[in-house]
Amino acid sequence: FAWLSGLGLALSMIASLTVLPALLVTLEPVAGQSWMKPGMRLHLESVVNFVDRRRRVLIVVIIVIWGSAFLAILTHGQPVVPFATDLRAMHPQPNAALNLQEQLPERFRSAESVMLLRVQSQSPQELLRDCHAVNTALRDSAMRAVGVRGVFSLATLLPNPDTSNSRIRQIRAVDVSTVLASFDNAVQESVFDSAALQPSREFLAQLLQPASPPGIYDLLRVPELASMVLPRDAVTLNQPPSESLAVIFLDKPRRSTSERDQTIQTIRHALRNIPGATLTGLEVIGHDTQASIRRELYLMAGVAVVAVLALIVLFYRHPRDVLLV
Repeated sequence: FAWLSGLGLALSMIASLTVLPALLVTLEPVAGQSWMKPGMRLHLESVVNFVDRRRRVLIVVIIVIWGSAFLAILTHGQPVVPFATDLRAMHPQPNAALNLQEQLPERFRSAESVMLLRVQSQSPQELLRDCHAVNTALRDSAMRAVGVRGVFSLATLLPNPDTSNSRIRQIRAVDVSTVLASFDNAVQESVFDSAALQPSREFLAQLLQPASPPGIYDLLRVPELASMVLPRDAVTLNQPPSESLAVIFLDKPRRSTSERDQTIQTIRHALRNIPGATLTGLEVIGHDTQASIRRELYLMAGVAVVAVLALIVLFYRHPRDVLLV
């Protein structure tokens, strides 16, 4: 919108210097047109004379007004141009679709609002570790307080390589034969048929003799699951991934800017020690866009004021006339 507005102003200025003179010359022979008659259509002589007679007083008043406005901006403590706090303000009201969107998360867990998180790392092992770090960071009480209800990521599907090896060593320290013998004795002393519990005995034996923990390359053999969190190229071409997608589930859509900003800032603070984690999504884009506008608004307003003053000085030159204008 800013580019369109600037382009429109620039084209209007070009048209006033090129098209407008041609139109005036073309329409000049048309007689009886009041707007073509020479002279001013608005007579402002009395206003000009009033300003000229009281120019010193008016200059002082203008300086006081500008100084008071500048002092108010510095001491206000709040944004001088506040943004609308209701994120539904741009939508027509009443709005049944928006109302239903707010009600669905309370009735259906699958309709929860979400934010997306991109995790990048140097290697697949580091990627898996970072995803587990993300899951850990987003599970504390501060996350629950801002409405974070869960995370689905690579860490949801695969174990943490930093802890899985130690757990396997602990399991392998268990005497499998002793455990199976105790299981057989318990079955014989019970009323259950031992043949019916044979699959359970086999599962217990396999559980106590774990192999190597599954990793990212094992996940790539199951494209239905891998495509949910890994890039398409990594899944189709079986390439080592360096990035992954995580989905953060929220309790409800954010209705106010304060609620949205608090949620985003809390999540970003929790992920500050994970450099490859980038929060994104429509709510995050809206938050960042509004923050950029708020940050650049005063700078652009200052540039506009300086440009206008420079143009006035160029035309009027005398400081007194500039202040009066």
